[in-house]
Amino acid sequence: MYAILGDIGGTNTRLALAEGPKSELLHIQYFENKDFEHLDQIISKYLDNLGLTKAGSVKNAAIAVAGPVKGDQIELTNVDFGFSQAEYKQKFGFDRLNIINDFTALAYSLPQLTEDDLIQVGGGKVAENANKLVIGPGTGMGMAALIPCDIPADDGSTNIHWHPIPSEAGHSTYSPNTEREFQLVRVLRKQYYRVSVERLISGVGIKTIYDTLAKIDGTAINDLTPSQISKLALDNQDELAVESLNLFCNILGRAAGDHCLHFSAFGGVYIAGGIIPKILPFFLKSDFRKIFEKKGRMADLTRNVATNIITHKYPALIGALASLN
Repeated sequence: MYAILGDIGGTNTRLALAEGPKSELLHIQYFENKDFEHLDQIISKYLDNLGLTKAGSVKNAAIAVAGPVKGDQIELTNVDFGFSQAEYKQKFGFDRLNIINDFTALAYSLPQLTEDDLIQVGGGKVAENANKLVIGPGTGMGMAALIPCDIPADDGSTNIHWHPIPSEAGHSTYSPNTEREFQLVRVLRKQYYRVSVERLISGVGIKTIYDTLAKIDGTAINDLTPSQISKLALDNQDELAVESLNLFCNILGRAAGDHCLHFSAFGGVYIAGGIIPKILPFFLKSDFRKIFEKKGRMADLTRNVATNIITHKYPALIGALASLN
């Protein structure tokens, strides 16, 4: 078999096989991280399920992980699955092992996606062969850019090679903009030394916003999960839930617009992660796009950049495969 592909999130792990560099994804399986102590147990179980237990049965591996990639030892941000790349390569007999950040994998996937894999939000257009940005909330909040590079060909022409730029910008400091947001930060600063973007734009961030606004307002609330808060907002059954989810969308719009400018992402900004598809009707009616565009003297730039929601079920696996090529 050519390759095993992995997408290791904070909550779930997704694995697949590929028969070649450009083949479709095969034998996709989900695993809940909480059921395992180590990542190699998940990989072993997956290969065992498919009868590929002999070391070297799969020649290559590309695994996207939710955390920074530097050096041999890999530590994931939101799950205790640390491992050595060299040990995994030896244990499973891989000729090649690519460990990349999960949003680096999503960046790699962008040129592979079609219109059927995307929902455009608002106006704007995708400039050809221009920088792209992918950003998205899930268990955490990730981000990466994709930069086109001209590679000379033997015939004198040039080919476009896409180069990903990893980022941990989700952990940058959150900058409030409205009085309500300043109230939010003042309360959170009593608990945390600094308030990061991920603290608010993530699954747990929805609950953080809801609980903190209730505290500010002196409102008695039940201890709800992010999913329960989102459902109340989607059903318009709780004013505080509606406000919280609106604030969540607004902060995401501001962060996406800021980083669009940081990376000159005129090739499009892409929204990934598991949260937005689950709140899609609400998100499409929110002020996300309005706030994305609202960049003062730079508004003409952001107004012309397309924002798309990725709807493909396995973009990180597609990107992991692309990273081997």
